[in-house]
Amino acid sequence: MKLHLFCLKTLFIVCLLSPMEAFAQPANDLCDQAVEIVDLENFCSNVGSYSNEGATSSDFSGDGTLSATGKDIWFRFTAMASHVTITIRGLGTGGTLVSPEVQLLRDNQCGNEFQVLDSETSGFSDIVELNKGGLIPGVSYLFRVQGADVREGTFQLCINNYFPPQTPGSDIEIASFLCDKSAFVVQQIEGAGLNDNEADDTCLDVGGVLGDIFGEPTEQSSTWFTWIAANDGTLEFTLDPLNPLDDIDFALFQLPNGINNGDGKILLRCMATACEGPTGLNATSTDLEEDADCDEGEDGFVRAIEMTAGTAYGLLINNFTESGSGFTVEFGGTGEFQTPEAIITPPESDRVCLGVDVSFDGSSSSFSNGEIVSYEWVFGLGAEPATGMGANPGPVSYDVPGEKTIVLTITTDLGCKITEVVESFIRVDSCCLDVNIVSDFTEVIVGESADLSTDVSEAVGEVSYQWAPADILSCTDCPNPMITPTEDVAVSVIVVDEQGCEATDTLNVEVRIIIEDISIPTAFTPDFDTTNDRFNILGGGPEDRIISLQIYTRWGNLVYEAEDLQLGNDHNRGWDGNYKGERLNPDVYIYHAVIFESGQEVEYTGDITLIR
Repeated sequence: MKLHLFCLKTLFIVCLLSPMEAFAQPANDLCDQAVEIVDLENFCSNVGSYSNEGATSSDFSGDGTLSATGKDIWFRFTAMASHVTITIRGLGTGGTLVSPEVQLLRDNQCGNEFQVLDSETSGFSDIVELNKGGLIPGVSYLFRVQGADVREGTFQLCINNYFPPQTPGSDIEIASFLCDKSAFVVQQIEGAGLNDNEADDTCLDVGGVLGDIFGEPTEQSSTWFTWIAANDGTLEFTLDPLNPLDDIDFALFQLPNGINNGDGKILLRCMATACEGPTGLNATSTDLEEDADCDEGEDGFVRAIEMTAGTAYGLLINNFTESGSGFTVEFGGTGEFQTPEAIITPPESDRVCLGVDVSFDGSSSSFSNGEIVSYEWVFGLGAEPATGMGANPGPVSYDVPGEKTIVLTITTDLGCKITEVVESFIRVDSCCLDVNIVSDFTEVIVGESADLSTDVSEAVGEVSYQWAPADILSCTDCPNPMITPTEDVAVSVIVVDEQGCEATDTLNVEVRIIIEDISIPTAFTPDFDTTNDRFNILGGGPEDRIISLQIYTRWGNLVYEAEDLQLGNDHNRGWDGNYKGERLNPDVYIYHAVIFESGQEVEYTGDITLIR
């Protein structure tokens, strides 16, 4: 007796749910234990690598699209591009999970207010595919996987985060023109276009002459890509069906009449094997064509081509299975495609404060083989506006601090797109307090003082000051202290506003030492008017001193003696014209001094006139 497929599946589910075998709780059963997916370019785990067996049910029910009683496990990734395709392959192709479900969410550190971005269920299939655009590069996202109605099992996870090219058409006239070799995903293929015989006289033409007679098409569900080689080099590629059971075929042509013209196209490689799984060009294959069978030795790959610079090529891809599912595309080889250059010119400052406008410039972008017809911007998390158009998209501000990744996608008149992503392009700070020490000097003469002031910006409320080092400053908590340094020093100030924001600045001050020649006055007037009131020896350097000084009358009587006396014109230092407290009469007196000068002792003798 032949059992219906549904009955077979039902029996198998019963076996899967048998309590005979207990499973440990998965490591990523909870949101805060989500597995981090780092490889986002055409990543596919091994078959059965992940499992929700033993998982608990989340309290979070999402948007109601998934089974509310499902047992989910969690994954996390940081977007590097705008679009993501997440494929969960369960029973039959990737594991044992029946009717998998997947939900994509914005990562909010596993809080209660999740933002659901998209949800997909597999229905009666055991493969589910979620496609979502509008992701912000540099931002973290979560997705959770479960089986419908508490089903448990293993599965294969595939994920691709990419910038999509121009949407491809099914006829060469509306092909997607590629201008770089970035990997991407074609989410679905439906229909063969207005001309469903563009693969005539190729290995995809399985009907041959009879097919032509009876009007059998050579394409079932097809799409076209074209490009122009930028250099001489090899071309390899891999086409991997999103549904592993799909039969993906292709024909590769040289286009002598240009990228959107199939007249006179020259067949270079053809692949129509019925083998399931990836197909393409590689460097190890020796055959140039594989026909519609899946014979021994056929693996779905043919030999890589040698591209010629400036030559146009076209790739016709056909889903013979007509499942509607698409495929991933990944290029290799040494040959490159002619491409425009997207250039983001940085703003004047790479640091901006919350709510402060900043501008971006893409006008330096270029395309040598045509014109740039559009500029599309994504400004990063918390941007207002979030996106923009044009080479100069206008002012942007942010309400979320942190490093911002900026994305610019340009489109040319030929239809190709290229995207430039600059991570950590600018930093947005919640505190923008800034301080600068202002001075009109670069050096200070030893023993002298100079004024400092501060220029404070972006402060919230009153500002407090803390200067250092304290021993050479007139105050440490004021905005404008006086500095009296004795040696080279770094003066710093820390300012704090009422919001708690802190800023600091440092000024390096050099101290200049002036060394003068020794000078001895010939007269002095001790009349206590604070000018020339005492006799002392002037000049010298900071280390020079008077070891001893004696004053005598003209008859040799000692009237004044001092030791270790500082040089300089100071009314508090030196001889005041008195002897034992009595004023001496005006006269000529004799001095004898021993001075420590420039590292040695030097004697000076002469006369000084006391004037009253």
